[in-house]
Amino acid sequence: MNEKKSKPNKDLIEKIKEMNMQKNYDNHPLIGQKVNLKTEEHKIKFLDKDLTMTSYTLDDPHMQKLIQDTFPDVRIFPPGTMGTADYKPFRVNVNINEQGIITSISNG
Repeated sequence: MNEKKSKPNKDLIEKIKEMNMQKNYDNHPLIGQKVNLKTEEHKIKFLDKDLTMTSYTLDDPHMQKLIQDTFPDVRIFPPGTMGTADYKPFRVNVNINEQGIITSISNG
């Protein structure tokens, strides 16, 4: 069985990229929303000093699903989370502060 695969329309892809790059999320309804974060404290020794570091993970299945349903290609950044520096115009970044508030949404 030979199935014919459709070729992506390059003009359409470029238009979508252009639209996404111009998208302004400053007034998006998710900004300012509260999400549940799980915190863990990690004790480490560095240069003979005892340090405590806090890590955060998203612990809110409802909000995680809402974010992922809103933006199919998304990275969610709780406080202190590092991401790769590669830029993908279709991808959306959602940043969350220590209080669990979504502070910004951007392409990348």
